[in-house]
Amino acid sequence: MLKDTIAALKAAPADPIIGISERFQKDPRKEKVNLTVGNYLGPDGKIPLQATVQEAQRRLLEQRTVHSYLPIEGLKGFCDAVDVLSFGSESEVLLSGRSATCQAVGGTGALYLGGVFAKETLGISHAAVPDPTWGNHIALFKKGGLELSQYAYYDRTSGCVNVEGLLEDLRRLPERSLVLLQVCCHNPTGMDLTHEDWRQVLEVVREKDHLAFLDMAYQGFAQGLQEDAWPVRLFADAGVDFLLSVSLSKGFSIYGERTGTLTVVVQSEAEAQVVHTLLRRHIRALYSNPPRWGAMVAELILNDEELKKAWEQEVEEMRLRVRTMREGLDREGKKQGVSLDFALKQNGIFSFTGFTPQEMERLRTEFGVYGIDSGRIAMAGLTEPVLAHVAGAFAAVLKAR
Repeated sequence: MLKDTIAALKAAPADPIIGISERFQKDPRKEKVNLTVGNYLGPDGKIPLQATVQEAQRRLLEQRTVHSYLPIEGLKGFCDAVDVLSFGSESEVLLSGRSATCQAVGGTGALYLGGVFAKETLGISHAAVPDPTWGNHIALFKKGGLELSQYAYYDRTSGCVNVEGLLEDLRRLPERSLVLLQVCCHNPTGMDLTHEDWRQVLEVVREKDHLAFLDMAYQGFAQGLQEDAWPVRLFADAGVDFLLSVSLSKGFSIYGERTGTLTVVVQSEAEAQVVHTLLRRHIRALYSNPPRWGAMVAELILNDEELKKAWEQEVEEMRLRVRTMREGLDREGKKQGVSLDFALKQNGIFSFTGFTPQEMERLRTEFGVYGIDSGRIAMAGLTEPVLAHVAGAFAAVLKAR
């Protein structure tokens, strides 16, 4: 009977990151530090409410905008503004109209929608993601019915990207595979491809007729807003078909608004118009239409010259704060007689420490420094007052090896 089936169900295992965060909350020590959460945090250790977002919200409230449904494909002014941010205002892709962009339920929704489009519309059956990668990449593609494999990315011994292994693995994939590529600030390692690496990846993708799926969740947090979009523009200029997911959660600190886009770049405006209708059909079946508020906030900021300039400065300040924490961790490590220079080699909110699960547990238990078992820490969780404590904890674990 159905009730017996339900009674026999086993609880799903707890999310490893959430479980560790819950341990942190229960830890009574004053010197504890939470380096698990994947949000940008300000110098006070809190998610900021950016001045530009506050101003945009104020204007929207004054307009007494009603909360009606958006079109299936989302807010056009928002999608157009994100396209310019991603591709550049003079991009041939945009000027020729050979891209189809739809608003999605955050970057996560864009990734899922893109996987479904690849599987159900294009008949692609296999997807490949980096090893390691954000865990939800794997879950999303599997949920979308794609067979999954991982390609070499990070070499734990050298602490660098394994470019040769990556290219070799991409060549070995079945032709017409969906290949997930993180554009910048790789999660979880913080190690990004160089321009030359990207050019080689592009050639293999072209040679094997793969469909690249570029995932840009941290634009502006590596080298800058324009610099970080370079791989997107490389693929656009190359004339290949590809997918692009964009998340605005970090850049606008609007995590809960689930604000992102999916773009499909094809060969002509006519093809893009067809793709747009097909994306609409998938969206209608998945969630009908996307959330409104975050898109309206971002649209207003990105289309107002003064607000956009101020927002660009906010993003730069966030990038520089994280960079300062990286430099500070390296500096405090030297004082402790150890090298923590991994922090300087990596970009963005996350870093790979190289610590084992056992060492990460020791950091939590003995020092109240909370990262996740993979060795990943969230650099934005660091603040000036805790740098010495964290570096001292890292030093103790390194010296015990």
